[in-house]
Amino acid sequence: MNESASHTGCGHPACQAAGVDCTTRQVLTDPRGEQVSQLERDFPSHQVWYVPAAVGPYTWCARRWDDPADTPHTLHATSAAELAELLKTEAEK
Repeated sequence: MNESASHTGCGHPACQAAGVDCTTRQVLTDPRGEQVSQLERDFPSHQVWYVPAAVGPYTWCARRWDDPADTPHTLHATSAAELAELLKTEAEK
């Protein structure tokens, strides 16, 4: 039986073409990436990212997708939780 035909993994074309069930392998994930994804799901009108610091915590940032490029309004926070609070406050305006 062709393994790729029975593949029920992630659905990524490269995995399917290789006949790999990537859902059975351990994958290293960056928890910050997961936090970015969650914040963008919770606040879809905002682009969210983080910036590594040489010393100290990451800087978490967000801005509206529809902000003008010449005058962007960017929020900055020291944690994902703090950024979520700033985004909630922004949404209430």
